[in-house]
Amino acid sequence: MVSTYTRMCFDADSLRRRGWMIYALLPAVCATVTILVVAFGVGLLATIYLYWQWFHYTRQSYGIARAYRRAAVADGAAVVENERRGAHERLDHLIFYLVTLWGILHRAHQAQEIFLGLPVYHPPVPGIAVDIAAVCAVAGLSCRTARVLLHSARWRNHRRARRAAGRRNLSGLRLPRGESIQTD
Repeated sequence: MVSTYTRMCFDADSLRRRGWMIYALLPAVCATVTILVVAFGVGLLATIYLYWQWFHYTRQSYGIARAYRRAAVADGAAVVENERRGAHERLDHLIFYLVTLWGILHRAHQAQEIFLGLPVYHPPVPGIAVDIAAVCAVAGLSCRTARVLLHSARWRNHRRARRAAGRRNLSGLRLPRGESIQTD
């Protein structure tokens, strides 16, 4: 949060467009945090921070993964991207969140009372919920891995076929590997 405000304060264009965030939002957030700490204790603040941090890092990681995917498409991996559209992309999204959900459910199930040296509260999570999330996440990752391996095999076969098609002579006959037609 500090880096965001620092960037806005020292950039005149950002300050002009988003000045309300400094002059109105920042004091409102500080007042809200102060009221929450005074009314409910620092434990509520630590709890909000823990779960907000999980959500924020999950979304940030997903965004970074998508940026790498777009960069791969720009580098010529369009065939991979075309296969991943629609249902495949939604499945990837679901798997990504299942893995992180498994982690936060496990953390809540452990019900550790301290986070960053502060008291923290967790919702009650039964062990079976953690186990179900784990099974779903592992099953999803397994399906995803199998799909990637299958796609890789198809891509290799496609490339081999294209190379083989390039080794045909003028009459259309396929030449054995390493041989060529002698011309005078």
